Amino acid sequence: MSGNFNIIMNIMKTGSNTGLMWYPPYNLGAPTTFAFMKGIAINSSGVCAAVGYQGSGTSPAMASASSTGISSWTTPVKMNGSSVNAEMMAVAVNSAGRFVAVGIPSMSAYSDDGYSWSTPTAFGMPLDPLQYPTGIAVNSSGRFVVVGYSAVDTGYALSAYSTNGITWSTPAKMNGSSAVGGMQAIAVNSAGRFVAVGGNNNGSSGPLFAYSTNGISWTTPALMSGSITTGLMTGVAVNSAGRFVAIGVRGLSPRFSITAYSDDGLTWHVSDLPGTPQLPLVAVAASPTGGFMATGEGIWSYSADGITWTPPWCILLASPGVTPSNWLVTQAIAVNSSGRYIAVGLNASNYGGVTYTLLP
Repeated sequence: MSGNFNIIMNIMKTGSNTGLMWYPPYNLGAPTTFAFMKGIAINSSGVCAAVGYQGSGTSPAMASASSTGISSWTTPVKMNGSSVNAEMMAVAVNSAGRFVAVGIPSMSAYSDDGYSWSTPTAFGMPLDPLQYPTGIAVNSSGRFVVVGYSAVDTGYALSAYSTNGITWSTPAKMNGSSAVGGMQAIAVNSAGRFVAVGGNNNGSSGPLFAYSTNGISWTTPALMSGSITTGLMTGVAVNSAGRFVAIGVRGLSPRFSITAYSDDGLTWHVSDLPGTPQLPLVAVAASPTGGFMATGEGIWSYSADGITWTPPWCILLASPGVTPSNWLVTQAIAVNSSGRYIAVGLNASNYGGVTYTLLP
C-alpha cells in the first residue's frame, strides 16, 4: 500500500481473544484543510461515507468516502461545495443505499452514493427546538430517526423522523418531557425498536436512555440502573441477537469509561470498564458475529458479548522513536459485512483520519 495511506509499518495486535489487528491511523485522502470527522456509515456494497465539519474558524459540513474503507478515501470536501455552517455529527444509510447526515444546528443532508451530497438544509422551526441533533439510525422500512438535545447542559431530549431523509417531522420532546438531559446516540434492532442513550454534557446526572417501537412515540428518558450514578453515554449499538450496548464516560477530571448492556432496551446494567484510563471511549459498533468494539481518544476496547470487556488499549500511534503525528481521536466506528471495523476522527494535524482492523 502506498500514496495517501501515510503508512506506519508497526501494527499492534489487539489481543488474542479478538483475532484482530488495528492498522495505524492515516489521513483521509490528501488533506488540504481541517476536517473533524464525526460519523461513519457503510452501505451493503461496502461503500464507506464519513461526515464531519471544518474546524478552522467556520464549520461547513465536510464529507469523505471510500469504496472499501481501507483505501482510496477521497479528500474531505464541503458537502455540495456549500459553506453553510453545519457541524455534521452522525450518518446512517438505509437498505436502498441512501446516506443521511445530521448535525448542528438542526441541519441534514443526503447522498445516494456516499460521494455526492446535497446542500445541508435546516429542519425544525427552523433551527429550534432540535438545536443539537447528535445521533441517527434507520429501521428496515427506511424510517430515519434523529435524537439530540435542545441546549447544552440544561436542555431536554428531542427526536424527529423522516421516511426519505429529506422531509422531517417537527422535532418533539420525548414523551413530552422537559426533564434536563439530552440524547447523544441511537440504535435500532431488527424488530424495529429504537433505543437512544445520553445524559448531561456536564456529567452531573446519571446516564439516560429512552426507547421507541416506531421512532415516533418515545418513553420518558430515564436513568439506567446500576451503581454508576453519574455519567454520559455517547455511543450505542445492537447486535444480531438484539443486545444493546452503550459506551460513555463519567467524571470530568479524571474521566473514566463506562459501559452498559440491555437485552430489551428497558432494563440496563451499567459498570466501569476494566483498567479504564483518563481517555474516554466514545463510540461502539456491533459485528456480524455479535461482538462489540469501542473506540475513543486513541484507544479501543473489545467485548465478545457486550458484558466482559478487555482493558482499553492504545491504538498504535507511530513507530518506535517517531513522533506520534498520526494520533487519532476516533469519534465514530462502523463495521462492514466482513466484520472489519473502521473508525474515523481527527488526527494531530487537525486533518480527518481513519484506522481499521485487519481481518484474521
